[in-house]
Amino acid sequence: MTSPTKTNRYFSFFSTYPEISPASPAPKTCALVSSGQGKRLWTKAPYYRLLNAEQLMTQINPDRTAGTIAIDVCAQSNGQYLCQISSSLSDRPDDTMNFYGQTKEHAIAIALEHLADEYREKAEESQNIDSLAVEISDSGEPINKYYHVIVHYEEISEAESKFEAVHNTMIGNTIVENARIAAIEIAPDIEIEPLERSGY
Repeated sequence: MTSPTKTNRYFSFFSTYPEISPASPAPKTCALVSSGQGKRLWTKAPYYRLLNAEQLMTQINPDRTAGTIAIDVCAQSNGQYLCQISSSLSDRPDDTMNFYGQTKEHAIAIALEHLADEYREKAEESQNIDSLAVEISDSGEPINKYYHVIVHYEEISEAESKFEAVHNTMIGNTIVENARIAAIEIAPDIEIEPLERSGY
């Protein structure tokens, strides 16, 4: 009996390994390897992870956030896919969330969107901004600020075609009303390129 098809994806950014500190030597089960992006440390436990060797050898910046997002995609008997996602940056790093999709990519997209929604909410909470507050200049004029506004809307649509499903959604008058909206205050010179609408 063959096991279900599985696809593993690990997104590492300044990944850390809990049993290794910058002052301690790399264990025998690890090896430093060179790549186009410099030296990295390869280890296996409990997942395969690429670790930034510079982080292990230098003083860690207290403002740096380090962690790993682990994704495991498994085909189901009905042709759909289950995506299991966990993040070491989560308040509950040992928890795994399950999401289903029609394709591998669909399942991954849904999982990452839920994770993104969680962090958009955290970003707003961390700023703790009174949404009605207006800052006034010395001359008595209101000061305009910049906000990264993210609108996310999903629905299950029954339609004759993909075009009709998209079109029916676009002409709906309650999309923004029913969407999840995040507004994060940003610096005017921050390098953010908002996503543009699709070509439908």
